Amino acid sequence: MLKPIPPVRYQTLVAREWVAQQLGLPYQAERQDWPWEVAEIAGFEAYFQLYAHVGEDERIVLLEMILEAASNGGTTRAQLQALWPRIEALLTQNADLHATTAQYWCSWEVKEPDIDEQAFAISPYLRAWWRAHYVMPPDSDAPFYRIECTGEKVAVSFDEMHALRKDILLYFDDNAEETTSILLADRQYTLPYWKYLSVAFTQEWAESARYQKLVVEGCLALLHAIALDLLDEPFGRITKEWQGESVERLLLYLRQYNPLSEKLAIAQRHLVRTFSFIVQLTPTDLDESNFLKGFDRSIAAIWFKEQMVQAYFTGRLTT
Repeated sequence: MLKPIPPVRYQTLVAREWVAQQLGLPYQAERQDWPWEVAEIAGFEAYFQLYAHVGEDERIVLLEMILEAASNGGTTRAQLQALWPRIEALLTQNADLHATTAQYWCSWEVKEPDIDEQAFAISPYLRAWWRAHYVMPPDSDAPFYRIECTGEKVAVSFDEMHALRKDILLYFDDNAEETTSILLADRQYTLPYWKYLSVAFTQEWAESARYQKLVVEGCLALLHAIALDLLDEPFGRITKEWQGESVERLLLYLRQYNPLSEKLAIAQRHLVRTFSFIVQLTPTDLDESNFLKGFDRSIAAIWFKEQMVQAYFTGRLTT
């Protein structure tokens, strides 16, 4: 699950001067760009060796030098590709510490088609790393966004939308004719679909509206599938979480969701009813054979099958 962007962490003058002394480099406090001015590919190994034995403030300075040396030190594309796994390991090991640095080197102000010409050589690597760990910065060149429960506007990248689309279409393909006996392949559906009910676009292009509708309707359908999966647990077992997220949390997103059509509002009501039942589920809701009693899941299941899953194949997306 993607993490929120951590608080900023900048270099300190004390850490800069200490690193300069350890590496035997000339240092002047007034040189604001000192790490970038002195970093060179010849010092790459020394930067890595020192990084392993210093504190957090010094590591911030050293990572700046490592990125500068790798990106602007005259390295070839092949050399940069070879260096990246070592840099990635440092980033992943101390992700929150280096998030501020990584965000800068991602050059989010540069549009994706222009990244090779207008950003740093290492920016594509850092963007891929960032998208695997953190939500997109609000000022990034992301064409979509979503609204968190706190009201925060969070950018949504093309990569996120593509990943959602992949899961949605796989689910539709596998369950076009299913009603309650849905198939959720193990370890296939792992994204936080509830967070994308509010997805909208900041940049309108030929397919942006259709893409948005597919993701919203698909995420609603997948949430219904998750509910059926939870209700279809082994006899006598009551589970109230999905992929480590509590059902109460999913229900919070569903209640705060603002549907833009009556069809989507019906889907929301079905899901709120079902997840509310799961939240309140106790052993007394099971009969002596450990089957659910007093809750008819077929009504919502038939509706989702007809209005969401099968509707996709007949082209009846929400208007």
